[in-house]
Amino acid sequence: MTATSPPARRSRRPGWRDPRLAVGVLLLCGSVLLGVRVLATADDTVAVWGTRTSLVAGQDLSTADLVPVQVRFADPEAADRYVAAADDVPEGASLSRDVGAGELLPRESLTQDADGALVEVPLSVEAARIPSSVGIGSHVDVWVAPTDGGGAADGGRPEAVRVLGDVPVLADGSAGASATFGAELRPVVVGVPPAAQDDLARVLARLATGTVVLVGRQG
Repeated sequence: MTATSPPARRSRRPGWRDPRLAVGVLLLCGSVLLGVRVLATADDTVAVWGTRTSLVAGQDLSTADLVPVQVRFADPEAADRYVAAADDVPEGASLSRDVGAGELLPRESLTQDADGALVEVPLSVEAARIPSSVGIGSHVDVWVAPTDGGGAADGGRPEAVRVLGDVPVLADGSAGASATFGAELRPVVVGVPPAAQDDLARVLARLATGTVVLVGRQG
């Protein structure tokens, strides 16, 4: 008796009712929706102004001091607390408080109170007479020390005099330092608050009588 071979089984193409095909379609649709959502949230950012360097209370503000930063906020109210990069900085605006370098610019820090504005005073200071920790945003005392060989008017021992106390450094031109008479001079701009501006003429006269020394203030 001759043995017969079992009939061959042929694979069938999955039909539309095949559950495997339905699961595949669902997975594909889910992946597409997820990708669309990720792309949509990737652009869900707001451009606000951030500071290039440290800025101090009373300092005049312009867009040159700022840089646009893309930020994703958790809610619109949080975004409203900061100045949008699409908004121009109001002419004559200044700061009501210090803002650190790289911080976002809060709306509440802007003011147009001219009575609280700083007056910028340029100084030329020997690099050796500026602490290494002093930079833009630092607060310093400005002293005038007697020049070498100079004496007091009454013949006594010459003493250094503090002409400005606790003033902020608005600009530090360390990159533009120049050598004069063997000493490297750094252009520094300090901000004089309103309380000391009435005495500014005496301060400027005193600055011309000796060597300017900056003393850093911590905290």
